[in-house]
Amino acid sequence: MIEAKSILDFWFIECSPKMWFKKNDKFDALIRNRFLNLIKKSLKTNIEDVNIALDTYLSLIILLDQFTRNVFRNSSKSFEGDNKAVKLTKIAIDNNFIKGSNHHYNSFFLMPLMHSENILDHRLGLPLFKKFTNENTFKFALKHKDIIDKFDKFPHRNNVLGRISTKSELEFLKLPGSRF
Repeated sequence: MIEAKSILDFWFIECSPKMWFKKNDKFDALIRNRFLNLIKKSLKTNIEDVNIALDTYLSLIILLDQFTRNVFRNSSKSFEGDNKAVKLTKIAIDNNFIKGSNHHYNSFFLMPLMHSENILDHRLGLPLFKKFTNENTFKFALKHKDIIDKFDKFPHRNNVLGRISTKSELEFLKLPGSRF
């Protein structure tokens, strides 16, 4: 169903870490051209039907949590895969996929917990980020959790999700580093 090898080879071999989080229209278009059909398929996938395998889960998480953000940037659709990605992450944790992977794999296995607006996901993820990823990734996880602690959501998503921003959120959004 999911072409795990092509997704993982693209993300971890063809792309460099510098490309992963940088806003770049050409990179977004490249992902859209190569993976849009798989993204759409993954959004419709029933998790219970997915073979529990490290590569399959990681590739699905990347499709649902990362590629959606590139392909549907500045749209509410960029968050459509988040809940499913969190469920996959929790299954991956239960199956010890995190313990047997390198820190780049671990970062993306855990990323849905960082992107979640549920504080319980952050509480689950933070010690795992500390133990199984690098210091920089842990710092970003901590920064995300701090925002959820303060606002119960990521204010920078308000516009695309049709939410009204509070005065304190608008003030926060003026600060450098308040958006991801």
